[in-house]
Amino acid sequence: MGCAPSGPQEANQSLDERFAAPAPLAVSIGSGVRRGDGLQHHIIFIFGGPGSQKGLVIEELIHRFGFVAISVEDIIFNYLPSKVANTVETISDIQKMLKVCCLRNWCI
Repeated sequence: MGCAPSGPQEANQSLDERFAAPAPLAVSIGSGVRRGDGLQHHIIFIFGGPGSQKGLVIEELIHRFGFVAISVEDIIFNYLPSKVANTVETISDIQKMLKVCCLRNWCI
């Protein structure tokens, strides 16, 4: 289980041989990206399935280019308890509230 493919291991392999560092991730600014005037904020969305190394890409952008990461999951989990406390009784009520919250511009 995990993000790396697994295969048969030899009993005499050391931990360093079994758990190698991830390959370097190349991040470059393409020709389709224009630089701003420094007064605008740009938002970059990172999408991908489980195990697609989204977290690795985000960490590289943070460390190499000084980006700030904003996790929508963190925003929702910090916002939701203030709205849910003593107002819902079932899981379906929470699901309905999430749908309403995510459809509005509540986080702006």
